[in-house]
Amino acid sequence: MESYFFCGIRVDKVDFAEIYNSIQADASLYATKQVITLNPEMAYESRTNSALKQAIHDATFVIPDGIGIVAAAKRKGYTLERQPGIELAEYILSKGEKLSFFFYGATPGVAERAIKNLKKRYTFNVVGIENGYAKEEETLEKISKSGADVLLVATGSPKQDLFIYRNKPELGVKLALGIGGSFDVWAGVKKRAPKLMRDLHLEWLWRAGLDPKRWRRLMKAFQFNVTCR
Repeated sequence: MESYFFCGIRVDKVDFAEIYNSIQADASLYATKQVITLNPEMAYESRTNSALKQAIHDATFVIPDGIGIVAAAKRKGYTLERQPGIELAEYILSKGEKLSFFFYGATPGVAERAIKNLKKRYTFNVVGIENGYAKEEETLEKISKSGADVLLVATGSPKQDLFIYRNKPELGVKLALGIGGSFDVWAGVKKRAPKLMRDLHLEWLWRAGLDPKRWRRLMKAFQFNVTCR
């Protein structure tokens, strides 16, 4: 695995298969591997958020979720491909016959609907579900007692990434990753951008159109790309 360091961040050149295989390689329940799906907003915020900066630095895998990260890497002479967290999660779920999962995040009932839809396509074992509004201490206890191999956290970045980072010793899972609004997409609450827009790297525009509040986040993405030259 190659790691690139630029503009105060680290990004790894790693494929989904390598991340999946890392779950099998280490049977220790106390060696949680964290995956951070990095976007420009997070990269920019990490400049003033020391906890987030450390989480990115210490994560087992940091993959480029946002096209802005890929573009910034290219300006520095590095070649990366965008790797959306939702696609990584689905890759792992597709190979999850012998894995157990804990779903944490979204509003009450959404994770259950997401799982129902996902099970029409994939075979995997669910050992725990908790909505994103539950108390953190209670959620942490449920996760640690669940025996899950993989923890999927959909509470939005950087909240989800900081939750995983500060609680890694207590999670008891092999792999933990933050995947933003993926539960909403799987549940049918929100739609992902059409494939053409994804291929044109315009998924960010689709999301902003559906949720005007995202324009504030896009300002951070813009600032990152202006300053990361």
